[in-house]
Amino acid sequence: MGVFAKQGGGGDAAAKPPGGQVAVGSITIRFFSRAQDVVGLPSVRWEIADGETIASILDRLDAAFPELAPLRASLLVAVNYEYAAPDRALAHGDEVALIPPVQGG
Repeated sequence: MGVFAKQGGGGDAAAKPPGGQVAVGSITIRFFSRAQDVVGLPSVRWEIADGETIASILDRLDAAFPELAPLRASLLVAVNYEYAAPDRALAHGDEVALIPPVQGG
């Protein structure tokens, strides 16, 4: 099934915390615009370890999807519908949205 499972499904090794860390819960990551095109899914469930932050989740996503790395500098990240800084700690049940800049004219 690839690296991730669709929302509500199971998960693969890449969706689990790295380095043998123990999962303390899970989050939903929603992808919009170009980020969704790169990942190929609108959302995924992702297991998190104690103390994980937005920055650590972005690092893990970059490793799983190198095509996301160029977008990282311009991504807006929201947690539970509020924009959040990279050092924001995540908790079980959080919803993280990755929002690339929108182009238009």
